[in-house]
Amino acid sequence: MWKWCSATGFVAVLFASSVAHAEMATLAGAWSFRAVHAAADCTITGDAVVRDTSTRDVYEVSLVATETCGGLSNTPVEQSCRATRSGDSVLVDCVVLYPDRAPGYLPDDFELVVQAPNVMVGRLTANWNQPAVWRRGVSDAPVA
Repeated sequence: MWKWCSATGFVAVLFASSVAHAEMATLAGAWSFRAVHAAADCTITGDAVVRDTSTRDVYEVSLVATETCGGLSNTPVEQSCRATRSGDSVLVDCVVLYPDRAPGYLPDDFELVVQAPNVMVGRLTANWNQPAVWRRGVSDAPVA
């Protein structure tokens, strides 16, 4: 009986793992994100829509980000991005679309790791190199 129970437990673990993998088979969907630069009293928050492409693990992303420093918010910045996934690692590279003359505003690029089907954590890399979190289906994602 012990052998049967331990084999059953192993099968249950494998099944749970494959279910989680199936849930995260795609990054497509609506996401919110937040990055914090505590020393500068700034945050970047926003929403992103991730869409599948014809290429496996490559996604088109429409993103709108708002930088807030010292309680003052800047104009939302629209960006077009490409996300590339390799295993649990996700790179998001963006280009600013609007405002087209946002003085000194760099695109919001991210290096992320999939933590759960609806959570990715990592860093905003463009100019801050600070912690960031993306959450699918949740607004105003707190930084872990």
